[in-house]
Order: sequence, then C-alpha cells, then structure tokens
Amino acid sequence: MKRVVIYNLKECFESGITFKDLAEFEKIVQDDKKFMGEIIVGFGVFTFSQAKIDKNGKFTLYYDFKTVF
Repeated sequence: MKRVVIYNLKECFESGITFKDLAEFEKIVQDDKKFMGEIIVGFGVFTFSQAKIDKNGKFTLYYDFKTVF
C-alpha cells in the first residue's frame, strides 16, 4: 500500500473538496499503476510531485493540489 501526502491540504478543504473526494483520489492512486501525472477530483487537480522510499521500504507519493473552477 502506498502512503499519500498532499502538500497543501488546507487549500483542498477551502476549495470545497470533501472527504469523499479525497477517498476517491486515494482509491485512484492505490489502484492505478500509473499514479504520476494529474488526477482531477471534485473542484481540483492533484499533480504528482515526487515519490520516496524510506529505509523500511515504505513507498510515499507526494502531490500538490490546485483549485480548478
């Protein structure tokens, strides 16, 4: 299972993103082998920023959020 970090989570919620939208986003990331790029959910776009693997082998994906109207 991949861990997902959203850099500007506060902006996400201010834009109207709901927990349901975030769950949909996480499901896409967990299920998709091609998780790099942009994922449109609700009122915004999550853009892949970077990936890291820690010393224990835990895979973390970092995304930026941008509001789209």
